[in-house]
Amino acid sequence: MRDVELMDMKKGIAVGGIIFFALSVVLTLTLALIITIFNNPKYEPAPPEAPRLVGLSISGESINFSPEIRYYEVKIPLGNPAVPTISASVKEGIALEINQALIPDGKKEGSAKILLDDGVFTNSYEIKFIKDKSKGFVLQFDDRYLFTPDYKLKDGEKFNFVVEGEGKNIEVDSNGLIKVIAVSEHSSTVKALVGDKTVDDLKIDKTIKAVIDLFIVTGQGNAAGEGGNAEESIKTKEGTAYTIELEDRKNELKDLSQGRNGFTPALAEEWYEKTGRKALFIQTAVSDVSVTQWTPEGEAFNMAVSRIEYFLDKLSSDESNYVIDKRICLWLQGEWDISKRMSPEEYIKHFTSFKNGINERIKVEMTAIIPVRSSEIIDNTKVIFDDITAAQYKLSNMFSDVRIITTLPEQASMENGYISVGNLYYTQTGYNYIGEDIANNLYNYYNEGIDRSVNKIELYGNQKNHMYEQGKVLRLKKGETIRTIALITPLYAKDTKVNVIFDKSKIKYSEAGFISIADGNNEYGLFEVVFECEGVELKLLIEHYDDSAEMIGKKQSYVWEFNDLNEKSNTNLLTITDKSVPEKYTIQDGVIVTNERAVDFSFEKQLEFTSDVGWDIEWKGSLNDNGIIVGNSFSTRGYIYLAPFAENMGYSIRMVDNDGKTFYLPYGEHANDNRSMNVWRINYTKESRTLTLYVNGLVVSSVDVEKDFKFTMTNLFGRYGNENINYCYTGSIDYFSVSIG
Repeated sequence: MRDVELMDMKKGIAVGGIIFFALSVVLTLTLALIITIFNNPKYEPAPPEAPRLVGLSISGESINFSPEIRYYEVKIPLGNPAVPTISASVKEGIALEINQALIPDGKKEGSAKILLDDGVFTNSYEIKFIKDKSKGFVLQFDDRYLFTPDYKLKDGEKFNFVVEGEGKNIEVDSNGLIKVIAVSEHSSTVKALVGDKTVDDLKIDKTIKAVIDLFIVTGQGNAAGEGGNAEESIKTKEGTAYTIELEDRKNELKDLSQGRNGFTPALAEEWYEKTGRKALFIQTAVSDVSVTQWTPEGEAFNMAVSRIEYFLDKLSSDESNYVIDKRICLWLQGEWDISKRMSPEEYIKHFTSFKNGINERIKVEMTAIIPVRSSEIIDNTKVIFDDITAAQYKLSNMFSDVRIITTLPEQASMENGYISVGNLYYTQTGYNYIGEDIANNLYNYYNEGIDRSVNKIELYGNQKNHMYEQGKVLRLKKGETIRTIALITPLYAKDTKVNVIFDKSKIKYSEAGFISIADGNNEYGLFEVVFECEGVELKLLIEHYDDSAEMIGKKQSYVWEFNDLNEKSNTNLLTITDKSVPEKYTIQDGVIVTNERAVDFSFEKQLEFTSDVGWDIEWKGSLNDNGIIVGNSFSTRGYIYLAPFAENMGYSIRMVDNDGKTFYLPYGEHANDNRSMNVWRINYTKESRTLTLYVNGLVVSSVDVEKDFKFTMTNLFGRYGNENINYCYTGSIDYFSVSIG
């Protein structure tokens, strides 16, 4: 049994008592020491109300455990020992999470963390494993270890390495590189000789079975690495990563140190560096196969499972030199089903069947999705989510054991060299980046030292670059749908399951993420749809509006997303005015930038905002200086002037109607929010006759309107007072939208 050194709380309390006594004598000198000791988690007791462990053991052996002792140190052998496994138990009703220890390649310590939560209070325990020479020296099967003798060679001398001992479990080459060739409880010693004299030696107390993490590669061509190049792939360290190839009828473990096409070598190299654990990839991916063939009734599924079960039996036998720990399924598939126009609902159904089947047969702990790359691209910058890609993102929101493990595929293009000619298979460069990213996200998921709390819900519409902000208002009439695609960040968050909260009598939400107006809902107005994961929420407001004949003439709705100067529905084109300087603006990645007051654009259809009809103006932008957001070219009236940096205007939005009436919406403490990209909205509510300013969905200020008003707007970004003076917008705008009526 391993020695366990306990950091006894009683000792900490005793020391605290002595220091407290000394405080009365030398307050200044001891105060810092008291803070140091009691802020150290090794000594801090948990609050009396916090939950406690009932039992704690290491690799099945009990230790000198006390529920009040929260920190333990455990010595393990030097070399490459198997890091012990922690087991723990709690009272009923207490949530328990155990994060096993990982010791990265080349490091000498790592900690396991145990987290408890009773719904009110939390508690944690830490078990640190430290490699120590007093526990001997151990290597795993097929390890490579370079023995560097503690001796400086003189001119003409060289080392001669020999192995002595009963084990016959290691061999050494002329450079001192030790290779483990068998598992043995017997010791072996590597001696470094100079001539006939032993100048140093290394005793290997035993060699043990290698602990490997199993990665099951499923899907189609890109999962198999088609289009890649083994010569350009990452080359793993010998004895750290293996592959079992689909076409290899000898069923041998092939070392990945010679490289392989696809993402697996890069994943394995990064995984070993971060965790110190070996990886085995069982290749089962097949080209040109639908997800339907990966259901338990399908040919691909049954072929894969039969192979995997064969190797599980072989690797788990007494004769095996390996011990399997983690079992992770890697899924990269979908090109076939995109080409066949499969619906997202169908894909979700078939993938769920696959996931349930492989969990039952193989007992995988996670199915990690490498999302299929959306294939439809507009203007080389706007990526439309394919139905299959959207379904895969949705699947990661549905199950606790399914997650998106990388989003790099959506960044792949022929321009950046990640995707090859033909726009189908990744280049080896693309595979290398994807493999490394997968390993980093998996490592962070399993690493007890990383904060795995959900920090954000990213919610997209049809386009990858079009993300909905908090409180975004989306207008829907009956029969229309809006797609929502949620991504939990970080990708290694503890949980990615999303709860969607809405009133079913008002809103319909489909399994594939589509929002529509519920059947029978004849009520018009705003309805909430809330996306929630681990306490983080993102709220959409769905405006159900009436488009009956009598309302058609009053309603206008335009959105400019600045892919170009077209309005989203191609109903209100922008044209640069003849007084503008064209070279003073650019459009980059869906953002229009004007760094000088030299540019404005005329609307194809002018806009009218009156006190008789409700309306909204919304934009996402950053402002360099005070300037017009919308106005006209024929008058010094009828405009909205953003003046967050103008003291004489009260740091406000100044609105002047056609008759010269002025309305002020103060920025207050939010004036400097204009310096960065934020979402601004001016809303007029007819019923309350109130003008309200919002930033990122939060109310900034409001004003009650007593007099009727009318604004006629002909120009975006400015007006000209005369030939020489203008007040145009200067800054960046991501989008600009108008809703009237």
